[in-house]
Formats: sequence, C-alpha cells, structure tokens
Amino acid sequence: MLGKLLKYEIKATSRTFLPIYGALILVALVNRLFRMGNIDLGFGLTTLILVGLFVALGVLTLIVTIQRFNRNLLGDEGYLMFTLPVEPSQLIFSKIITTVIWGILSGIVGVMTFVILLGDYQIFKEFIDAWPQFWNELMRGIEEEFNGQVVLVSFSILVIGILSYVEGILMIYLALATGQLPIFAKHRGIISFVAFFVLNIALELIMELIGSIIPFSTMSGTTTLIVAMCGIIILDIVLFMGINYIVSKHLNLE
Repeated sequence: MLGKLLKYEIKATSRTFLPIYGALILVALVNRLFRMGNIDLGFGLTTLILVGLFVALGVLTLIVTIQRFNRNLLGDEGYLMFTLPVEPSQLIFSKIITTVIWGILSGIVGVMTFVILLGDYQIFKEFIDAWPQFWNELMRGIEEEFNGQVVLVSFSILVIGILSYVEGILMIYLALATGQLPIFAKHRGIISFVAFFVLNIALELIMELIGSIIPFSTMSGTTTLIVAMCGIIILDIVLFMGINYIVSKHLNLE
C-alpha cells in the first residue's frame, strides 16, 4: 500500500515540480545562446528569469512540503485519507519519501542548470581539467584522516546529508501536527509557527548538551561520523514517533 501512496504523492506533486524543472533547463539553454550570440538584452532578461526560477523552486519546495502534509492529512482531505486501510505511519512515510525524492531531483536539476550556463566558460573548463587532481587529493586526505575507509566515509556523509534533510522535514511536520492538538483548536497556525521555533531551540540545546558530554575531539574521524549518523537517526525516529502519536491518537480535523 505504501507503493500506491507514493505513486499518488509523486503524481500530485509532479504537477508543481516538473514544469519548473523544464523551465529552468530551457531558460538556461536560451541564456547560454544569448550570451554566445552577444545579445545583452536577452542575456540580462533570461538571467533575471533564472534567478526568479531558482527562488521559486526553493519557495515551492517549502510550500509543497507544508501543504501536502497540512491539507492532505490535517485538513479536510484527512477525513478521506484516514479512511484508507493503511496505518498513519505509512501516510507520513509517503510524504517524507516523496519530499526527499523531489529534494534530490531539485539538486540534480540545479547542477544541470549550472553546467549548461557555465559549460563554455574558461574557469569551468579549468575546474573540469583540475577535477581529477582535486579528487585524488581529497581521497588521499580522507584515507589519512579516516584510516583508508573511503567507502565508509563517503557512504556516511551521504546518509548524514539525507537524514539531516529528513530531520528538517520532520521538524516541520511535528510543528504542524502540534498545532492540530485539540487544546490549540482556535490558534492552530500560530501554535504551529511557535512550535517550529521551540523545536529548533530545543534541538540546539540538546546538541550543545551532547557535545559537552561526548568527547568528540578525542575520537577518530570515522567514529565521529558514525556517532553523528546514529544521533541523527535517533532524533529522526523520535520526531517521527511524535508525529505518528499525535496523528494517530490526538488528531483534531474539525
């Protein structure tokens, strides 16, 4: 059933993301053509459009993250969603996974756009030419710092990046869910807004406390990465459990 939920979520959100992805790549191509043809007016206009599209992509990602959870689960659509023969946890998972997928795709499209824009610049060519040497130096540094465990380090960094992104999503979801508690029925929007900042402050305090207890400075680089990854996993699980508890036990759709 999770697969069906994901298919539904991706189809619903693709209407927002795919057009802006296409627009970014198309405008980047036109921008490059204008620049190569020394058409300053066209180059200037398409540059402004590109900046606006990148800003729009960032804003839309945040809006879609909020709206799909808020409207689909906490709003009127929630009456329908919670009649489906699935656990609330699956509904939450479908939102998280879909948001992560679009986040990764947005990053890929962003890189593609910059490659199109800078592909014929000398500085970009020099960067490409210097990349093998830079990569070898980076790998040598990782091997020295992390006792040759390049694969483990690369995998850990990738996982930490994804988990940190998931953490941000879960923070938003938990804040929205908190605003749906029956006790806050008359002030849902304000409570959700305040809850997000309270959660962030609480998280910072917890991280400072952990940093003062665990001697990270005496750990090896590999151990530090593993501890950090485990810490983020635990935090994500706690946030998810909080969301699932509210949605399952105390959701107020009225």
